[in-house]
Amino acid sequence: NCALAQVSADFAVPFLDLPAAVGDWSAWRAGALAGDGVHPGAEGYAHVARAFAEWTAWREWVDRD
Repeated sequence: NCALAQVSADFAVPFLDLPAAVGDWSAWRAGALAGDGVHPGAEGYAHVARAFAEWTAWREWVDRD
């Protein structure tokens, strides 16, 4: 995550600190453990989607004309 943040800064592109934005990864972990051990269920993905939906850089890019 730190290396990706630095590369993003070097290239002057937005960076979303996803671990910090999601915060509580318990839904992701629970879904992954219930499934294949890696991929979460809908609730885990919903937390990630919410983090992106609330990220200003993403909203600006999606909403551009």
